[in-house]
Amino acid sequence: MARGGKQFVPRPAAVGPGPPAAWAGVADPAAELTRGSVEAAVAVRRPDQVIAVPGMRDAAVLVPFVDGAAGLELILVKRGSTAPSHAGEIAFPGGICDVADPDPVTTALREAEEEVGLARGDVDVIGSLERVSTVATAFTVTPVVGWVAQEHDWVPQPDEIDAVLRVPVAELVDPHAYHSETWVRPEWQVHFFDIEGETIWGLTARILTGLLQRVFER
Repeated sequence: MARGGKQFVPRPAAVGPGPPAAWAGVADPAAELTRGSVEAAVAVRRPDQVIAVPGMRDAAVLVPFVDGAAGLELILVKRGSTAPSHAGEIAFPGGICDVADPDPVTTALREAEEEVGLARGDVDVIGSLERVSTVATAFTVTPVVGWVAQEHDWVPQPDEIDAVLRVPVAELVDPHAYHSETWVRPEWQVHFFDIEGETIWGLTARILTGLLQRVFER
């Protein structure tokens, strides 16, 4: 299996190794990632990771799990090469909060429906993770975790989404998949998951790492 993709990563001149994964010493981490363990982790409220940046806008993403033949899977999207932001990157479905959205859950479900055709009624929302900020793009993002109720014929929005990916969590916690780096500009920890043919990094990897850490560090 060829790990990693061609996603552009704007590394600074000073880059050092980061700490290992929270699941690095677990004998079979995939076996511990069940619906019950994820729901218990999401139920633990942690402080928001919000940085005040001028012009900050609210956004939300959906972190959708589905039961696959070999265990839990995550639904991710590959943004189109001509997408207005984060072109070619692997991401969770999501976007900017609309003034008509009463809460971030509504935003996440609406965006997932628009981007990949996931009907809102087919998602069982179990909770939200702590809000996180992106300094470069000035977003405060609420990750909303849910379970997809059934199989879907995904309908990617053609001008924004190139593909819908079903990624087994066993692949994400494989010892060869994850690494972190310390970027010195100022010091910042950046997470990476090299899966088959793609690299997950940036905010998506940060949210994913935070969720996995919740499961294994409780």
